[in-house]
Amino acid sequence: MIEAIRYFVSLDPPLPELDTELLRLLHECLAAADADDNNLLGGRGNPRQGSIEVIKLRVACIKLLTASMPMTDFFSKHHATRQRYRFCANMKYRHLISLPG
Repeated sequence: MIEAIRYFVSLDPPLPELDTELLRLLHECLAAADADDNNLLGGRGNPRQGSIEVIKLRVACIKLLTASMPMTDFFSKHHATRQRYRFCANMKYRHLISLPG
């Protein structure tokens, strides 16, 4: 679902309108990308499979947040959120590229 919304947001012009629901989704994506692995897993299932799913979720969230930046000045109005997103994206990217192939 996140990938589908990312696709529609990245169209020129973007298909969805910027409204409270889309902003709420962006906040949720930011929170999911920034959350601790244990909070996202909730102690369920296979930890290895769960960590793979968490990585996929984070990548999808970061892609959506990145795609939404041109369509909104949301991040420019909320300086602390923009800084948090940049820090989160940098840390998660470093984590992803440091994983063994």
